[in-house]
Amino acid sequence: SGVKCIVDHSTEESEEPSARRYNLESKVSLLHTLRRELRSGCAFVPVKLTALVSPALLEQTTLAAAAVAAEDGGTEPSCTGSANPAAALEKTASALAAAERDELATAMAALRELCEGAREAGIPLLLDAEQTPRQPAIRLIARSLSAEFNADGGAPVVYNTHQAYLLNAAETLMTEMEIARACDFTLAVKLVRGAYRGSEDPTLLQPSKSATDAEYDTCACMLLDEIAISSHGYTDSSLGTSGGGAALLLATHNRLSVGLALERMSDLGLQPNHPRVHIAQILGMADDLTLTLGLAGHNALKLVPFGRFGEVLPWLLRRLEENQDALGAAADERPLLRRELMRRLGLAQ
Repeated sequence: SGVKCIVDHSTEESEEPSARRYNLESKVSLLHTLRRELRSGCAFVPVKLTALVSPALLEQTTLAAAAVAAEDGGTEPSCTGSANPAAALEKTASALAAAERDELATAMAALRELCEGAREAGIPLLLDAEQTPRQPAIRLIARSLSAEFNADGGAPVVYNTHQAYLLNAAETLMTEMEIARACDFTLAVKLVRGAYRGSEDPTLLQPSKSATDAEYDTCACMLLDEIAISSHGYTDSSLGTSGGGAALLLATHNRLSVGLALERMSDLGLQPNHPRVHIAQILGMADDLTLTLGLAGHNALKLVPFGRFGEVLPWLLRRLEENQDALGAAADERPLLRRELMRRLGLAQ
């Protein structure tokens, strides 16, 4: 069927430095094991950033970023002009206490070590999203890593997760695209609806499921347009010009969203197996959709989690919250499974 895997060793957040170091070494080891055992069968490995970086540090870095931005008269430290992503992160770090600056430097060194391991293994990383108080810091970190590891014109190493249930999702994505263009690196995005609705400030979220769906589809089209620009010279005066281009992992069980994305790809002249467009579902959810995509030549993926029950369960609960469409997908699959069972038993009419 051509379906590949996203292999996720589930680990939860930690404030213990020894645990974070263990998580880092385990993730690097996993990358090399997957490369050796599965070869090209593993397409991505997810990374929960708070398993490698102190959650409290991320929140303090977010506050520091807001303080620096307020001084600059913006919303986040600038990345345009002479202020590249690394410089923007360094400027934010200057607003932290000395101990926090040291901790951030240690965290960035660890993340670069992980990115080097991913590049050596040929398996890109998917940085998971976190709650809103941590996201500005994660964006700064992701930009800095992307500018370093997604800048050679080859396959991007670092994908950051973009959440469509946030009220300003399309606007935030446009900002990220402009920064990537200005700094000439590939903006690689894992696009999701969002997994933390229960713990988020409702005023920051889309007002309804339908609004989230619309925002998701808008973001997907924005990224596909950017991919088309850099891939084969597709031009549109409303789209502008591209630097390093974009890459998209469409993570959804929503058949309408998948259909709209495929239609957009066709309109833009993007081949089904374009190396910068992947579509993923969780193993056991919407399996017929994944297999159909794989048979049609798309870069179809199944996310396969593993780990201790106590670590996998929180992950699974977040994914169910994020992918409510998966519950409907299961209902859609029942008649297909029944029909296939009848066919195999020779009882099909």
